[in-house]
Amino acid sequence: MGWDCSKHSSISRVADADACVCCNDATFSNNGGGCAGLLLSAVGIDPTIPGAYSRVLHDDNAELGRVYFPGLDLTQFDVDAKRRIEREIEADFAEGYLGIIGLPKDSRFGVFVAYKYYANLLQKIRKLPPSTIMGQRVRIPNAIKYVLFMKCYVQHRFNLY
Repeated sequence: MGWDCSKHSSISRVADADACVCCNDATFSNNGGGCAGLLLSAVGIDPTIPGAYSRVLHDDNAELGRVYFPGLDLTQFDVDAKRRIEREIEADFAEGYLGIIGLPKDSRFGVFVAYKYYANLLQKIRKLPPSTIMGQRVRIPNAIKYVLFMKCYVQHRFNLY
């Protein structure tokens, strides 16, 4: 059973276009992870572009016309709206994790690394006020990315999911 991206109200079809490269693996789709790219876009990452930056929510909307959270009025982006979105994304992450651990081991490592990276980015975003998210990119330092990668490798190597 694949992950039904249409049931996730926090993520729009615009994000789907960014994430299409993540949705084409039948094995991944059949094991619960079908549209992980949508989830990653919700955290603020364009999964089709290499890099470590969260996209600036305001710029994506104003300059590129992207809408990641339908019904969200960016002029009213406050703590309550941010928390609601974070809770939705956390629930999606929990579901995505179940899909990842269901993948064949030879397909799991890269997806797991991406999942852990974006989960770490979400935790960093949770600590920031809405005004910061609206106005600047959020980045995971390279040293932290390296540590995350190594932790994922150990977990993968010894099947410690």
